[in-house]
Amino acid sequence: DHAVQHAMFSLRNPLADRTMAALSAIGSAPVLGTGAIAALGWLAWRKRWMAAAHWLAAITVGLLITVGLGASVDMPRPPTASAGFGFPSIAVTMTTVVFGFFAVLIAREFPGRQRVWPYLVAGVATALVAFARLYLGAHWLSDVVAGMLLGVVWVLVLGIAYRRHSTRSFLIRPLVAAFYGAFALALAWHAPRSADATLTEFSPPAP
Repeated sequence: DHAVQHAMFSLRNPLADRTMAALSAIGSAPVLGTGAIAALGWLAWRKRWMAAAHWLAAITVGLLITVGLGASVDMPRPPTASAGFGFPSIAVTMTTVVFGFFAVLIAREFPGRQRVWPYLVAGVATALVAFARLYLGAHWLSDVVAGMLLGVVWVLVLGIAYRRHSTRSFLIRPLVAAFYGAFALALAWHAPRSADATLTEFSPPAP
């Protein structure tokens, strides 16, 4: 944990700071929440109740588990982060859950090799949030790894349950447009406005 933290602080520079602060907004509640609500709204409108119930369960239970672990595991944050405990990283966990389970929802509807790209998007989004949080000194490496593992395990468990209970196919292009479009718009709006506050919260230590 300390070795990775020192390595990240050695990379800190003003040009990269704002970029990393913007990337960390991918895992923020306003951005993930906007995409999640858009997807839930489309599923409810199309009366895909099974998919909507699993989507809601993925986010709600994943959030409750993460918050519960954070309250029960006394892992102090790095000295440059705000007070409190940060194990596991809620931003990394929820990014893994939201993008990961959305990939489960839509991947089966794609033909052949195209099924891999939703999982690639989920992996890239999670990796960007994880690196940005490490770069900013918001979490230890163990916080980030635990968040990824927790998210992946929960997505696997719920994904198996969803595949067993849902056999109906549905048109996924509007759902893909709703989720990724709402996510992109929320990120474009929120990231520039939250960058200064993020950099103030996770300022590097004095030389």
